[in-house]
Amino acid sequence: MGNNNYCYALTVSDFASRFILSCEALSSTKASLCFVVFKEAFKEYGIPCAIRSDNLASFASGNSL
Repeated sequence: MGNNNYCYALTVSDFASRFILSCEALSSTKASLCFVVFKEAFKEYGIPCAIRSDNLASFASGNSL
């Protein structure tokens, strides 16, 4: 980013339509930050039947920053 801080992009999209439900630049991969993004998306668009992940370690590993 312009301030020399690294950001972690968390994008939530609909798999079928590719509609972007949320796209946030987070300061870390801590679950508490991710949960806020998901809760807001679920509140606006409803709870999905399934969640797919791209399997990158950023938000999936136990080593969240």
